[in-house]
Amino acid sequence: MKKVAVILKVAIIGAGSAVFWLSLTRDFCTMKSAPGSTITLVDIDKERLDAVYQLGSRYIKDLGVDIKLEKTQNRHEAMKEADFVVNTAMPGGHEHQEAMRAVGIKHGYYMGIDNAEHNFVWDYFTILGFKQYKLALDIAKDMEEICPDAWLMQTANPIFEVTTLLRRHSKIKAAGFCPGYHAVHHLMFVTGISPAETDFQVAGFNHCIYLTRFKNRETGEDLYPAIDRWAKNDAPELWKNHDLGLWTETLSPAAVDMYKIYGRYPIGDTARCFSWKYHYDLETAKRWYGEIGGTDSELGLQMCLDRFQGNVDRMFRLLEDPKMDLTREIRPAKGNDEFSDFIDAVSLGEKKRLVLNIPNDGTLSQFSEDLSIEVPVNIVDGKLHPEKVDSFPSRLLNFVLRPRVLRMEWALEAFESGDKEVLVENLIRDPRTKSEEQAREAIEEILSLPLNADMKAHYK
Repeated sequence: MKKVAVILKVAIIGAGSAVFWLSLTRDFCTMKSAPGSTITLVDIDKERLDAVYQLGSRYIKDLGVDIKLEKTQNRHEAMKEADFVVNTAMPGGHEHQEAMRAVGIKHGYYMGIDNAEHNFVWDYFTILGFKQYKLALDIAKDMEEICPDAWLMQTANPIFEVTTLLRRHSKIKAAGFCPGYHAVHHLMFVTGISPAETDFQVAGFNHCIYLTRFKNRETGEDLYPAIDRWAKNDAPELWKNHDLGLWTETLSPAAVDMYKIYGRYPIGDTARCFSWKYHYDLETAKRWYGEIGGTDSELGLQMCLDRFQGNVDRMFRLLEDPKMDLTREIRPAKGNDEFSDFIDAVSLGEKKRLVLNIPNDGTLSQFSEDLSIEVPVNIVDGKLHPEKVDSFPSRLLNFVLRPRVLRMEWALEAFESGDKEVLVENLIRDPRTKSEEQAREAIEEILSLPLNADMKAHYK
């Protein structure tokens, strides 16, 4: 076990990501294990790859960090001797997702066919997740041959489905990363609770996690009553006088309603992923999520796409000014993403508590072992120790968690079997489907999109 000095190699696949280029650049340059390490950037988009490489090189120079930065369009080359492989790639990009969404809308599926009960997150494609599933398995297969001891760090959605697929079909060590759980700190803020004094635990599946423990760290006092007081006395004023923006669903009327029904508070993206009750149309969404209707309404979606394009524009704008002090534009302070924390903990032997998507293997006893779960994990001496989680209330189990598992299984059954009829079966169960013909026509047109030639060949 490496304890003091380490020289690591990290391969980042999809390094030109509009979502991650900034946070990855910043976090990897500031992690303790960075000095002497090599970071290899991989992307099939040469223009974006070159831009991130040039900016990263300047940033490293401005910080004076001892990091070697490389770039390649060949992921096999990047994986040689890698200790960590980060998958942030979205094959086809948002343009591909929006093309498929448009076909779904055309056939009567509001916000697209993957906009479904227990999964309304607009970029979390599961029924149509073929490219992500195939890429993840291909990366894992390459790693088994090239760097079998490396960790695969999955950041691209759909994390629940992808990490479960990897658990079942690969021997690679893999973990999924999602910063959504940090929204628990928003809840602490509005309830007047200090994070330093709080012992909290979240558990479930990616984008479906609930606050399973909320206590005072020293006294063991249950802090859930503080949530009750806030929900009754202060939340209505917040909703009346303040617009809820993007990614604020933890403080929304929908989140409080879910808590009242199921007895545990939904955290982060969970409040986006419940039932049609909150998502029938834009006006319904506005009642439950505020003026924009939440992150997953047509208004929220456009705001997200505009923000991501703004990230890309900013990248090229910074690139055009070689005299720009990048450390002033990109502050060298770690963000909410836990990639660098994980690498430091595993490689340096540091003790850290992170929330990760990892194989169940008995941690959540109410679910099968071959699922991927999202729970707090204590990393000690480079080894992962998931926390024990108390049983979930039966209503939460039967109406939310188990149905979410079924939706995941339906999606993976379609991919693993390559049976087009299973894609249709997924859609027939959607309440927006009025006839079998409607479902079939939507699936056929989506498969016939030019970017989906590989997907069409897969599903027979």
